[in-house]
Amino acid sequence: MTLAVAGGLVVAGGTVALVVSMMSAVQDSIALPPRSQAPHSEPYGEEPYEEETYDEEPAPGPDPEGDVTVATCGRDSLIGWPHADLKIVNRTEDPAAYIVTVSFVDGDGDEVGDGIATTEEIAPGDAVTVRALGSGEVAAGTKCRMGEVERYVP
Repeated sequence: MTLAVAGGLVVAGGTVALVVSMMSAVQDSIALPPRSQAPHSEPYGEEPYEEETYDEEPAPGPDPEGDVTVATCGRDSLIGWPHADLKIVNRTEDPAAYIVTVSFVDGDGDEVGDGIATTEEIAPGDAVTVRALGSGEVAAGTKCRMGEVERYVP
């Protein structure tokens, strides 16, 4: 009996030593790099994150508002959230991507919500239909009003 207990203790002790040794090895392998002593250093290195910049110039061609029409304006029958299906035709000579905002207005013309729709690049002369979704319940009879249309040409 004593031998069985002693053997069990030896196995348990060996297992604990093995686990401690492996934890130490894992801790060393996942350790963070040392912090820089400079007071102005960033947590992920010395170089700040570079944001993508976009050309602020308007895309060439006709006004982008003319590229977009509201095909349908509706309200989800289950939850009452508004949506607008927008038909976008790229009337430029270059591929273009779009960001379109829509306002949802009640019968008095007061804005009760808004939505946004985006596209990937659309080839010149091609058309797509996208949906701008609003959030929050609106009353039946809510109308859609076109907002800002931004067109981006690479």
